[in-house]
Amino acid sequence: MPADVRDVSVAISDGPGTIARPGGAQVGDVLLLFASTWVDPITAFGPPSGNWGAPIAERTGVDNGGVKVWRRTMTSSEPNTYSIPVPESFADCTFAILAVKNADASAIQVAAIAQPGVTPTSAPSTPGITPAVASSLEIRFVSGVPHGPNPAASIGVPAGYTPRAVQAASFFVRSTLATRGLVSSAPVGAIAFPTTDGELRNYVSFTLIVGSKVTSGGPPPTPPTFPAFTPTAGDAEVRYTVHDYLTGSYVGDLPTVRQVRYGRRIGQESPWEGFIPLPSRTEGDQLAEIIPRDRTDLTTGVGRLVVHSWRGGVLWGMHWLTDALPARSARGGVGMQLRGTTLDGHWQRLFPTDPPDFDGDLLEVFRAVIADMQATGSNLGLSCSAGTAGVSRPLTADDTGTSYGQLLQTYARAGGGLEHVLNPTVIGGSIQRLVKLGAPKISNTDTEHVFSEGADGGDITAWRIETSALRGGTRVGVTGGTPPADDATSSSQPVRSTLITTEHVAAGWPIYDMRINHPGASIDPQVVQDYAAYAAARAGGAPSTFAFDILLGKESTFGPNSCGDWARFILDNPWFPPTDDGGASFNLRQRIIGWELTPAERGSGGKDRLTLITDQEVEL
Repeated sequence: MPADVRDVSVAISDGPGTIARPGGAQVGDVLLLFASTWVDPITAFGPPSGNWGAPIAERTGVDNGGVKVWRRTMTSSEPNTYSIPVPESFADCTFAILAVKNADASAIQVAAIAQPGVTPTSAPSTPGITPAVASSLEIRFVSGVPHGPNPAASIGVPAGYTPRAVQAASFFVRSTLATRGLVSSAPVGAIAFPTTDGELRNYVSFTLIVGSKVTSGGPPPTPPTFPAFTPTAGDAEVRYTVHDYLTGSYVGDLPTVRQVRYGRRIGQESPWEGFIPLPSRTEGDQLAEIIPRDRTDLTTGVGRLVVHSWRGGVLWGMHWLTDALPARSARGGVGMQLRGTTLDGHWQRLFPTDPPDFDGDLLEVFRAVIADMQATGSNLGLSCSAGTAGVSRPLTADDTGTSYGQLLQTYARAGGGLEHVLNPTVIGGSIQRLVKLGAPKISNTDTEHVFSEGADGGDITAWRIETSALRGGTRVGVTGGTPPADDATSSSQPVRSTLITTEHVAAGWPIYDMRINHPGASIDPQVVQDYAAYAAARAGGAPSTFAFDILLGKESTFGPNSCGDWARFILDNPWFPPTDDGGASFNLRQRIIGWELTPAERGSGGKDRLTLITDQEVEL
């Protein structure tokens, strides 16, 4: 889990100081003590009692005074208070101790600066730094002297940071301590802290990076390189190869597969299924090399395998095989039904071992959760796309009872939103299991696929539009989880959003309610409210869903990684007749959020059928 602040204690002093240990600190926490004074010499400042040792950082002000920072790891015999010698009997001082949980005491980076002159400022700066690790806690501390003619009352905290200690000593010291979590090793720049009601001079500032402690036997291993086994010229048009999930090693080809259906969706898992007829023992023995007859054979089998679906030498699908159902039917003889799911379906079966606690940019948090999920033994070889959303929001839970998949789905739907889709891709002769991210959506607006239906034919063979008031509402509310009661004799109520009335009511529609249970049972009122706003925007009134079946030819512009592209659908039929000037009355442009492919049966002479799933938000 990421390093984060567990507790903080503060004190001010006009002479030799005393500060209490943070009350919530636990054995193993890293304690960081920040001490600032306005008088010299700072060589006489400290060290604190309690075996803190030498300071890990110190800086003298350009005029006088300065700051020292000490570090120690809390033990079972930790004292309740610490005393700190100061340079003079009358010396304004501020003290603050951060107790940092899940911290690696050996992975602390420090950058420090002192104001280059005595010119007063209303924006003292803290230095930039490049984190050595992706998961860390960023700590910023600034201290200075209020400028006489226009003294600052305090030092504020910039947006995006959590204030931990904002202190004003009796006369000559102002200091502020703030933190934020990081889930990237990208450089963090200099940050200015605003003063309030005046100016500051003679300031000293620090930026610290505290790396997160690695658990579960070490960091997730580097994703393996998965061999592509790309069919070459002369191979079958359709092929289903089976591979070891964790290593990508080739296991075998599935024999003749009938009734195949598989697909891909933005933001959720998609199934794979197929039926393998077994007319003789020869076919049975061939399949048993992949799906063993004896479930005690742990060398292969469902749960350990993925199936790669190839079409014309292109990788169209990668699915985790989850179910094998050998059976005899009354009419069809002996065969085996196989089922699977895209790899994000596996996320629903992986649970954190510690309560999740992440904060930062939406996409950085998503990547951090994926990295946390891919612990040793669960390294799925996933690589997430780069980029940021420009919006920050925490992802936390009080326990470990929610799967990674559910955590990510709930997180993605609230507060601005983000989307993901798995795009396994052959690159340089190997397969990369890529997770494409987008915020608020994955939308490739410059890529458009055109499909049409008309009296003379076309590539749209079937379509369906379903508009249903029963799937929406004109007043929307969400119920979240129930916070724990304060004591055994009290009870608490579930967190509920305010009711959101959609624009339909003002237009004359009746009120009919849509009430939803928050999928993550969040007890954060803002998260629950954000989810209600999301639901009202998506399902207000009578939402429509669209489905189009397309004949997928060899030269189609549509490919397996086209989720997020846009499609234009042109219909000409008795329900959507041509306009008076001969144009199409149904000319709809929609974002593609998923697809499902039904390959033609071998030898049937038919064509592959593609069902496109589109977003209900349309462009006409």
